[in-house]
Amino acid sequence: MKSKTILGADGATKMREITVGIHGKGGEVGIKAVQRLAGMVSSLKQCQRAYDYAMSELAAGCMVVKNE
Repeated sequence: MKSKTILGADGATKMREITVGIHGKGGEVGIKAVQRLAGMVSSLKQCQRAYDYAMSELAAGCMVVKNE
């Protein structure tokens, strides 16, 4: 597995690229690696949705307090 971080112009992390090489016929080890990677991507998507929801709720709460 190789990992590469791509930085933006400001030096902040813009994207992280992860490469998992599967050679040969895929075998049991390769299949498990792909399943694990798919699970990790799914977990990251769930975390992002929870973060986005929390930030939208926080912003909505700030607007309510600000308008009162």
